[in-house]
Amino acid sequence: MRREKMNNKGFSLVELIIVIAIMAILSAALAPQLMKYIEKSRVSTDDSSCTSIETCVNAALAEEAVYKQLAEAGGAGNLVFNVDFSSADAMPSDGSNITMEVGTGAFDKLVTELASSLGSLKAPKQTGMKYYVIEVESALDSASGTTQLGKIKVYTKSTKQTATTF
Repeated sequence: MRREKMNNKGFSLVELIIVIAIMAILSAALAPQLMKYIEKSRVSTDDSSCTSIETCVNAALAEEAVYKQLAEAGGAGNLVFNVDFSSADAMPSDGSNITMEVGTGAFDKLVTELASSLGSLKAPKQTGMKYYVIEVESALDSASGTTQLGKIKVYTKSTKQTATTF
């Protein structure tokens, strides 16, 4: 009787189970760290978007008609605008997701400028954030009786901003 030698090629079931268990332990240990880095990158992306929005608002305010319209709307209080992404992921071409929350008067010239400048703006990336809030400081100059627009703040928020925080 002749015995043929069997060449065992491959892994046994026990070896495979051990490797899978080690991979599961490693992934469970590394997942929270990975999620922190992902959220950190989302915050960084939103900060970059806020800077872009602020630049666009400054450029829009360089237009005399936009500045005049906002100065008339501002009076002695700050202006607050919400850029709403609660129902869409991208900026509509008409800027219909920009609303004035604090301040009165027309602001369509600003919306037109921002809609054309921010056409590719996407919704905030941070978990739970649905709004970009634009605050424009507004002060009434008692000597001249005119409104002066000042500092601009842009940030993300999970709900609409309805009060100023300057």
